[in-house]
Amino acid sequence: MKSQQIVVTSGNSPVTFPLNERGGPRGVAATPAGAGNYTVTYTLTDLESGNTVNPIPITEMTAETAIAAVEVGPATGIIITLNSGTSVTVDVTQSDV
Repeated sequence: MKSQQIVVTSGNSPVTFPLNERGGPRGVAATPAGAGNYTVTYTLTDLESGNTVNPIPITEMTAETAIAAVEVGPATGIIITLNSGTSVTVDVTQSDV
C-alpha cells in the first residue's frame, strides 16, 4: 500500500488529487483544523483527457466538520474543497498496482 497526504488551505482549495485508476479500493481520511468544514468528492473522469471533471459526492464527506474516513472504489481522482476554516489534512491510501 502507498499512503500520501494532502493539506488543503484557502490558498489552494479546491485540490484535485489524481489516483491510480487500476489501484482498486482506497482509503480516504480527512481531519479539519480549527472550526472548518470541507467536502471531498471523487471522479471517474480521465484527468488527462481535457474533459470536464464530473465530481461524485462522498456523502460522509459533504460539508463535514469532523474527522471522517471512507473507502472509495475505482476512481481516477478525488477533489478536496475547504469550505471554511484554516485547513483540512487528507490522507489517501491506495494499492501500489
